[in-house]
Amino acid sequence: EEDALLGHRELDLAFMGKEAPHCGFPEAALPKYAEKLVALGHKVGVVEQMETPAQLEERNKKRKEAGQRVDKAVRREICSVLTQGTAPPQGAQATYVLFVCEDLPSKTLGVCFVDVATGCGSLGQC
Repeated sequence: EEDALLGHRELDLAFMGKEAPHCGFPEAALPKYAEKLVALGHKVGVVEQMETPAQLEERNKKRKEAGQRVDKAVRREICSVLTQGTAPPQGAQATYVLFVCEDLPSKTLGVCFVDVATGCGSLGQC
């Protein structure tokens, strides 16, 4: 409910539903709205559908046979979380985060950089 109010207030989205308040937008608008929320200091969780309606039907069939309650909606999971430190600006090719760790006794440096826009990274020591 709080997320729906936030979406309505910050993004001017239509507020829907009385029993379970919600608001939404097309998936194609995610970069625009996510960037705006992150710029306002919010964390954005990207949730994706993890099964098809046919897979839900099959899963519910097994649950019913086991005497368990069936689910009404397909399974969804948080696939990524965008913050001011990890969200790539719209149109950016790469957004790097660099980590450096010093080990004084062995006089070595550990270095890792990650492109948070693509998830690719590299690790090394010297």
